[in-house]
Amino acid sequence: MKNNQYKTESLDNAIKRFVSGNEAKEQLLNEMYEEMKLKIIMDNLRTIRKQKGLTLKEVAALMNSSESAMSRLEKQIKNVTISTLARYAKILGRRIEIKVV
Repeated sequence: MKNNQYKTESLDNAIKRFVSGNEAKEQLLNEMYEEMKLKIIMDNLRTIRKQKGLTLKEVAALMNSSESAMSRLEKQIKNVTISTLARYAKILGRRIEIKVV
């Protein structure tokens, strides 16, 4: 039995409807999006670190940081700079690319 009560729409359209001229909502959504992108980058770096068999302590030493600071970095992605993420990636033999398209 088909339920016609719910309308299907694209995520882009749902976001536009949600924001709908409300600058505060738009700003909040943009901040959440930026934080989500950083979280995805950090999750990837953590996975690579573990695949390489490196501990937080080992990475912290290579970054001239403490193990607790590295733990906070991996768990609480707020206020991290791209340069810090780039240094972390370099230690893991990777790089971060930022593109403007």
